[in-house]
Amino acid sequence: MSDVNNLYYFIKSLCPESKYILNMIQKKGPIDKNTLSNITKHKMTKLNRLMQPLEECGIILGNGEGNSTGGRKPILYDVNTRDYYIVNLANVTTQYTISIVNLKAKCVAHRIFPMTKELTPDEYFTKAMSVISELMEEISISPDMLIGVGISAFGSVDRKEGKISKQSVIYISEKWIGAPLVKMFSEALNVPAVLDIMSNAEMLCHYLYGGNYDVKRFMYLHSAMSIRSAFLSSNKIIRTTNDCDDAFGHMTVNFGGESCKCGSYGCIDAYSAIPAIINQFTLKLKLGRVSTVQKPIEEIEFVDIAKAADEGDALAGEVISYAASVLGQGLVNYINLLNPDIVLLSGIIVRNCDLFCDVVTKTALKRLNKMFDNVDLKIIRNDYTMNASTICGGVIFIEAMVDGIV
Repeated sequence: MSDVNNLYYFIKSLCPESKYILNMIQKKGPIDKNTLSNITKHKMTKLNRLMQPLEECGIILGNGEGNSTGGRKPILYDVNTRDYYIVNLANVTTQYTISIVNLKAKCVAHRIFPMTKELTPDEYFTKAMSVISELMEEISISPDMLIGVGISAFGSVDRKEGKISKQSVIYISEKWIGAPLVKMFSEALNVPAVLDIMSNAEMLCHYLYGGNYDVKRFMYLHSAMSIRSAFLSSNKIIRTTNDCDDAFGHMTVNFGGESCKCGSYGCIDAYSAIPAIINQFTLKLKLGRVSTVQKPIEEIEFVDIAKAADEGDALAGEVISYAASVLGQGLVNYINLLNPDIVLLSGIIVRNCDLFCDVVTKTALKRLNKMFDNVDLKIIRNDYTMNASTICGGVIFIEAMVDGIV
């Protein structure tokens, strides 16, 4: 590897104080040394010593001048967004995103493609390498300006081995199970790579770069083809067994209930995920119920049901409300165990259906308020001002490099 591509390992080798300073500059920059001194509680001589290796390797730069308080204007420091970049690879059940991200976790170029059941890891790798080259040429960066790859994947992963793990339900080709994604891209691009599950990566994007979530316990709940979740407590990810992101979706809420694709019965996924909603809606149509949705049954999609529900269609509203109430009840169980300060609702269902969000929120809060006095919890809806899939791999790479939220 070239010197620039050893940057990840160089930063990892620094003392915790230097990495913390880099983390603060990356999150809060441009920032002056006096402010950094106040944040870190280091005297200026120690701060200068800790910042020296960061300046020498070029990962931080002087970035203009701040306001004077009577003397010389202070130099503002920020991470180097001109010379260092990260490849972001984000893979979910319906699409995959390939992008280039700078050290401020800003996407500078990206492409989005449909994820199909037929796509194999080798085909994906070939396509991704071609697109990475196109993106680098588009923004005029050379290979030696890449410092790493961040990969986020749906389902379960083995972070230590850098592979996709066996999943309870897999919506993509089973050839992905065991695929050594980290090794494949690290060797091809001659840079280090890190891997994490998509829900954790998306959660970090929203927590660090989305709203001003100044809380200790943060829950991310993603409702789409499956129900996925992630949880943050005191700046640490609370990880599930085997790093699977659909553990919440396979919480049992009805013993002996609806069969689930995981092989169990009564899972939240079996009631509240998109396949379950479509199945319930079309089943009721086959049994003689009527709806304003005017499509052949086999062509009905979730967005059709969501639109009808929000426009007052009785059948669509009934199906959506039931799915949301089951999710709300499961959410209460989760809240009782982990006590989040904020629950962020996200995903295709949330994006497309106001009724679903309203029922989930009201169901959870109504039950909580019956159980406890003065429930201090916010359940909020993702405003979608940020496309997390274009940066989430870059975010997990940055956090891994600075020993941040991991």
